[in-house]
Amino acid sequence: MRCFAIIIVIILFFPLISAAEEKWAQSIETTTNWAAFPCKNYFITVVCRTYKNYTDPGSLPTIISVGDIIQYKDRKGESHDFHVKAINFLLYKEDVDFTYGEQRYTARKGDTTCSLYDSVKAHQSQDYLSKIVIKGCRFIN
Repeated sequence: MRCFAIIIVIILFFPLISAAEEKWAQSIETTTNWAAFPCKNYFITVVCRTYKNYTDPGSLPTIISVGDIIQYKDRKGESHDFHVKAINFLLYKEDVDFTYGEQRYTARKGDTTCSLYDSVKAHQSQDYLSKIVIKGCRFIN
């Protein structure tokens, strides 16, 4: 059963894997198109929510690097700190349009997405980690 689930996940995400180039970054340039998804571990389960959606007002520093502690406001206006411990940069090599669960994922060739993580565990698995996702970001050497 476990092998079957792994095969299903690979089949569903294969379009994304083959259509994008991924690398880990030390620094990125941000945009105003971002969202915050904090997760909380309750020992028996992990719950992730949306504190700030892409259309909600808010800003980030222009340049973000691993080690930075950034502050943002959620949709209710409450301030939150986020310690950046890993940055994942994704460049789409071709158009992507697929549905996973109830979420629809679309991107055009040349689009970029950066995910800021609050844990170095992101290098092994990005599942159930708090993150800030920035669309249209730029990789900085």
